[in-house]
Amino acid sequence: MRNLIFIFFFLGLSLIQAKTIVITHDSGKIAFSKIDSFDHIEYTGILNGAPLANKPGAPDLPVYIYRLTLEEGQTIQSFSIVNLQQEELSGLFNIDPLQRLWSQETKQTTVHPDPVIYNQVKPYPQAVVKFLGVQHFNGKPIAHFAIYPFQYVPAQKKILFNKYFEIEYNTKDAVHPNVKPYFQADQSSVSGLVNQQTGNHLFAQKQFPLPEPTDAIDPELLSSGLIDRYVIITTDKLKEAFEPLAEWKTKRGVPTVIRTIEWIRAHFPNGVDDAERMRNFIRWSYQKRGTRYVLLGGDTEIIPTRLIHTGNFTFAADYYFSDLDGTWNANQNDIFGQADDEVEAYPEVYVGRVPVLEADDVQRFIYKLFRYEKLDSVHTPGYPANALYLAANLQKVDDSRDLIMKHIDPQINPKFSRTLLTQSRDIGSDPQVPLNALNQSYGIVFSENHGLYFTIRPGAKGSDLYDYNIKELTTPDPPIWYMASCYTNDILKRSISEVYLRSKSGGGVAYIGNSSWEYPFSGVYLEKEFFNLAFNKGYYHLSEAHYLSRLPYLGYLNFEGPSRIIVFSTIVLGDPEMPIWTERPENLAVNYQLQEDRTRHVLNVTVNEADSAALPVAQADVVLYKKGDLYRILRTDASGHVSFDVTGINLDSVNLTVSKHNYRPYEGMVRLFPMKGFAAKLSGFTFKQVRGNGNNQAEPGEQFDLYLTWQNTGSASIPVESPVVVKNDSPFYTF
Repeated sequence: MRNLIFIFFFLGLSLIQAKTIVITHDSGKIAFSKIDSFDHIEYTGILNGAPLANKPGAPDLPVYIYRLTLEEGQTIQSFSIVNLQQEELSGLFNIDPLQRLWSQETKQTTVHPDPVIYNQVKPYPQAVVKFLGVQHFNGKPIAHFAIYPFQYVPAQKKILFNKYFEIEYNTKDAVHPNVKPYFQADQSSVSGLVNQQTGNHLFAQKQFPLPEPTDAIDPELLSSGLIDRYVIITTDKLKEAFEPLAEWKTKRGVPTVIRTIEWIRAHFPNGVDDAERMRNFIRWSYQKRGTRYVLLGGDTEIIPTRLIHTGNFTFAADYYFSDLDGTWNANQNDIFGQADDEVEAYPEVYVGRVPVLEADDVQRFIYKLFRYEKLDSVHTPGYPANALYLAANLQKVDDSRDLIMKHIDPQINPKFSRTLLTQSRDIGSDPQVPLNALNQSYGIVFSENHGLYFTIRPGAKGSDLYDYNIKELTTPDPPIWYMASCYTNDILKRSISEVYLRSKSGGGVAYIGNSSWEYPFSGVYLEKEFFNLAFNKGYYHLSEAHYLSRLPYLGYLNFEGPSRIIVFSTIVLGDPEMPIWTERPENLAVNYQLQEDRTRHVLNVTVNEADSAALPVAQADVVLYKKGDLYRILRTDASGHVSFDVTGINLDSVNLTVSKHNYRPYEGMVRLFPMKGFAAKLSGFTFKQVRGNGNNQAEPGEQFDLYLTWQNTGSASIPVESPVVVKNDSPFYTF
């Protein structure tokens, strides 16, 4: 029997028009289980944040984050619960005390009920809704509330089920401006947070609304010369070595520039250190040049990271360069990333690092990247559509195997072949078993095991692999290794991760792992989300999937504790834009032909699948590129076709690149030759202000004379007094 209780709160009238949100909970989602002599309660369908938000020893009651997007420039002034409907669950309950999150570096001890809480007669928690603050995601302010579906009355052993919330809130102007993106699409896509979520808290947990995938940007804008979608930050010494990577990304339709730490010091001198100067530049590039990907091209000795502090731990966090709001040092001391430093953590850009020191290291990394991304010189059939799982015993027999098979494996394409090696069945104390597996070709390696910066233990004692074992790997084809283990990605040291990427005879193309502790039984939810985003949601670029996988935990970061370590200490080593293979690779068949009529010269390109069916490939990126001369990007239509207007272009050896996710990229060369008649090409222009304030900058209401220079790139003379037709598609100026 449930007793229905209606509680109405009338907290006074406000002169500001309040807005209302409604949250409902379903009693059918309540689940009980027994833990020793205690009762354990769950509310299914949410991502339970109790271990991140609540105090160990307090009643273990579910809690989740409700996110609410606000109007630009607004923050929460006040909120109140104006209607709360509760049901008292029948029976007496001895709710279990919350235990500390287990880490591989700590010895777990049982936490007993806190007598101060368990002897009280008031419901726990007293506040069923807690405001956690406003954070910003691509310029959109998002209010965060912690919602408790249940309260516990310890003295009476009663549970109150909070079935219905009606919350009024008022907003005010925010004090500090937030960082806004160059692309409006990057900002407007975040509106789905509230549009699809209001009144349904489950949406925030089961289908967290995300920004548009980065591939959705208008290709004509990408090729305009105004966009630096990808930025490589390295040193003057290594700049030339990174040029082939920048060229490839640009050829594939991702305009890329290289900026050196020396250049950043000269152009962005403000900052307490190089890390802050780098972040200031990245923020500028995000706001002014549409940057989405940032590669830190160097080990921490030459391209710095940011050390942050939480609890009793200090560790490296490249996340500092991804979240561009605030300073990460609001209290203005000499310690970054503390709980009171107002760190928001929503990622504006997606960051990766290549821990290189010499040009040879860079060349070796690019070679591995091209082998993975282009599938150059593949040695093993089935690669990269296969996965290796390494599962050690953490707390008990086969617990990491169970984590992998419950959370990770269901996200991976079922067509991928799998190899699972467990401590109990396969590895035991023999290091040769995992070593043999790592010397085979897999597209993905995922492992749950113990580790330190110089070693990992895939099985029992004696199975340890050391950095010298990793250095001497002879992996035929390079994989992505996602490692759930303590310290193996501590980039302040010569860690396992760095050795793996820099291995001369094998190793991998990317590594994701922790620079600090690993909390496997909580961190697995974000690891699961990484593979879910990449394989099932269309967010398949390496760092894109990583940073967006952190979102479910971001509301808990104003608490000191595991949530901050879980989110911030996981670092991506590798190319941040690298597409992850999530299907068996297909080949492209590309055909092109130059055609001309009386006034136009057109390059027609058709893209089909290279198999017997020859189906058209829609939404493939087709790029014409010759450095310094030509850059055009189009996407194929439903029939796999694009047409480039190349009138007036006379170029040999133009790169034609066609790419689409899960297809091997096509690379070819075309010659664009003059038309048989005349062809006028705009080769330059100047302008002179004739009315206005005289600063020679185009401002509203001013008038300019525009002088155009034309070049005839055809094979015939242009007739005298040929008419010129000027077409204006812009609402911002007139001729």
